[in-house]
Amino acid sequence: MKIPQGFYKFYSLLLFTSFLFNFIGHALILSNFDGPYLEGIRKPLTPDSYPIIFLNYMFLSLGIAVFIYTSKVQNNPKLASYIAAFFGAIAYLCVGLTNTFLLPRWPLFLTITDTLTAAIGFALSAYVTVSAFKKYKI
Repeated sequence: MKIPQGFYKFYSLLLFTSFLFNFIGHALILSNFDGPYLEGIRKPLTPDSYPIIFLNYMFLSLGIAVFIYTSKVQNNPKLASYIAAFFGAIAYLCVGLTNTFLLPRWPLFLTITDTLTAAIGFALSAYVTVSAFKKYKI
């Protein structure tokens, strides 16, 4: 199987923008909002947490990039953003619901806010990436 030309550039830009938008959403906005709900539930972030966080975005972005790039919607930013929002929301919803049912003190409210933030972050990421590829013919 041959990797399509331009896929690595597409994936790299999608990964960068996914990490950027989701980091802004989760770390800078939601952490102040949902921090009190997480006290005593989640361990604090340590330097060894960051590679795992990056791997999470790397694999999630890879799935989104493969689907967008191979389904011929890489020229339609709006449709690509819908697809990315759906994929991001489903992934975060699965994790959030698992946390809701496994961790007795995990509020459903956090699952909802995380899911919405991920959907928005990945939608923005796909829109920016596809728009850049379309406009600059990368």
